[in-house]
Amino acid sequence: MTKEEVALQRIEDWVAGGGTLPDKVSKEQLAAFVCVESAGNALDSLNRPIIRFENHVFFNRFGNTNLKLFQQHYQFNSVKRWTEHKYRLSETSEWIKMHTGDNQIEWSAMTLATGLSGESFDPALESSSYGLGQVMGFHWKRLGYASIKEYMDDKVY
Repeated sequence: MTKEEVALQRIEDWVAGGGTLPDKVSKEQLAAFVCVESAGNALDSLNRPIIRFENHVFFNRFGNTNLKLFQQHYQFNSVKRWTEHKYRLSETSEWIKMHTGDNQIEWSAMTLATGLSGESFDPALESSSYGLGQVMGFHWKRLGYASIKEYMDDKVY
């Protein structure tokens, strides 16, 4: 099956299970959106959600008050902040390009961020998007959850 067919099948399964579509949005339109956001997959081969760790969002939530630490590990374009994301595990390691389609790279960048942000994993978890629709973690409250941890535990991807 093509990724478009996989996405459409996932949408059809969801509707068959009682899910509803927004007004004026067809299954095909939603499937096209899902293909762009997650290639039609909610989970990777290790059963982890497909994520995209956004360095510029992590900067807003953590890096702007921890600039030196942030700059040791993360980079992004200062004009087009959503582009040219890279990370590295230590000051001496090579920079690794992100957003290549390799979910392991995204997870590694987010895992590093959870360690850097100390006792609260919130800035790192809020700086990633998850699953089929790639919903940003910082929307947890808007989605009715008490915390980012509750959102993650609910496995809404």
